Amino acid sequence: MVGVNMKQNNYILIIISFLSGLLISGFYYFLFDKIETVKKETRIQLQKSFFPEAQFFEEVNKDTIIVKDKNNDIIGYVVYGSSNKGYGGNINVIVAFDNNGNIKDFLMIEHNETPGLGTNVNKEYFRKGFIGKPPLKEELPLSKDEFITKLGIYPVSGATYSSLAVSYALIDAGIKLFKKDYGEDNTLSEEYNEWDDIFFFMNN
Repeated sequence: MVGVNMKQNNYILIIISFLSGLLISGFYYFLFDKIETVKKETRIQLQKSFFPEAQFFEEVNKDTIIVKDKNNDIIGYVVYGSSNKGYGGNINVIVAFDNNGNIKDFLMIEHNETPGLGTNVNKEYFRKGFIGKPPLKEELPLSKDEFITKLGIYPVSGATYSSLAVSYALIDAGIKLFKKDYGEDNTLSEEYNEWDDIFFFMNN
């Protein structure tokens, strides 16, 4: 009898797990469009916060947006960059660039970084160190020590990985910004290949 009861209990647990999975999948299926809509609206609000004077946001591709004023003149760009070097893995950033391709501002928007540590890369004191810089490996830190030598700031205390991941993501965004005119695949290789070097010479 004990063996029969154990088998019955196992079957019941399997059925409960299966039904729970179906229920969760069903909720996600019905909420997916709503989640995507909220995500899109949030991104639009962030874009507007970087360029309050903007009237038009023209999408070049899924990662790159041209920003124009009421006279239809280009006043900057918004680009989404990423890096897999975060403490918690991948991070995504939204970056505002001015007409010269220099960093106007940025925010880390999707991540698995530690709250109160890694998330401090969004603090103004840290972001200000990058403002006005071109998004190039020659200009942005690729190691802990380069924060002082290149930006004049320290990485976020207790969050060196997160700080470096932001720097790499900004370089990724810079490469995507340059590639927008060439229809290339917007993917940053580990070697940064020749694209960022070309971008460097185009801005000097």
